[in-house]
Amino acid sequence: LCRGVWRRLLGLAYGLGQRLLVGSQNGILKLHPSILRARKADIFVLAVPGFVAGHGYKEPLAALHNLDAPDGEAAVDIHGCRCFAGALRPECVDLDIIVGGVDRMGIAGAAVATVFGQIVAASMALWFNLKFNKELDISMKGFRPNGHLIGQIYKVGAPSIVVQAIGSLMTYGMNLILAAFGSAQTVFGIYFKLQSFVFMPVFGLNNGMVPIIAYNYGAGHKDRVIKTIKHSVAYGVGIMCVGLIVMHIFPAQLMRMFDAEESLIAIGIPALETISLSFVFAGFCIVVGSVFQALGNGVYSMIVSVARQMCVLLPVAKLLSLSGEVTLIWWAFPIAELASLLLSTYFLVRIYKKIICHIGEPVTTREITE
Repeated sequence: LCRGVWRRLLGLAYGLGQRLLVGSQNGILKLHPSILRARKADIFVLAVPGFVAGHGYKEPLAALHNLDAPDGEAAVDIHGCRCFAGALRPECVDLDIIVGGVDRMGIAGAAVATVFGQIVAASMALWFNLKFNKELDISMKGFRPNGHLIGQIYKVGAPSIVVQAIGSLMTYGMNLILAAFGSAQTVFGIYFKLQSFVFMPVFGLNNGMVPIIAYNYGAGHKDRVIKTIKHSVAYGVGIMCVGLIVMHIFPAQLMRMFDAEESLIAIGIPALETISLSFVFAGFCIVVGSVFQALGNGVYSMIVSVARQMCVLLPVAKLLSLSGEVTLIWWAFPIAELASLLLSTYFLVRIYKKIICHIGEPVTTREITE
């Protein structure tokens, strides 16, 4: 029992640590592209702690990706490298090591493949930056960490760190709730893998939207900011609607992709159909959350995320679990997403009145209005 508890705590700590590092990088360089006007040699200090944190090849990769995106280097954005490595790792490397390897390394082979895939992606990331990103000059000559600049970066990135960390806590909490329902934990894991295919395009949309809104906000182009928000919300919701339709038409086929038995499919079908009802709301909330970040109000995203996952999702799931019916637990996701929709809409109206409608006005006028 003690060993099991210790393992869970270590897993939770690991997940939180990963999100602290990635969240700080994602919430820093993308949220405020203007910070890249500072010397990139100073900003590159964010990559250094990653080498000490255990995933020395992975966390600098996230930082390098964020150095590309705000510069508008979409053609050489190394997120593509990460996708390539992600595809290489399970499909090619794992198959070679696990199935066709000389020693049939099994689980150890999967671990080796994971590390190898990340090293490949990190190497490609560094090469693309050195080769194509002319604005980035990586040199350790005269390099000195700038405490003030690091503090500013983490101040901006703090909400994103919290948002990333909350994801681990939510997953951990849901697994504890579902533990009493046997195969429900497996279904929850399968759902998380499937939903990545739906959410990833929206996250990619956000990566392109954030610098556009931030730049036009700084340039005083209110019409472009509003147009970008409208189009992004429409595309984001549209993508999520496609995911909703697919999960309602092909739930059994999606479950069979993971070699699920009939008993597991029987639990998985209502789970996918119920949870996917939240997709439409989620599309709006994800895009709007990035709008908050692009306009320098990442704390709004943090509040929405904490309220959705910790204040609504987990408590509602726990209450529904008392019924003894696992099918009812899945309704916690649409309920939580509806609460997120209401809160996101409130903050969007608030930020529109406070910031967006004043974009392009003289500074003195805006100061008086605020």
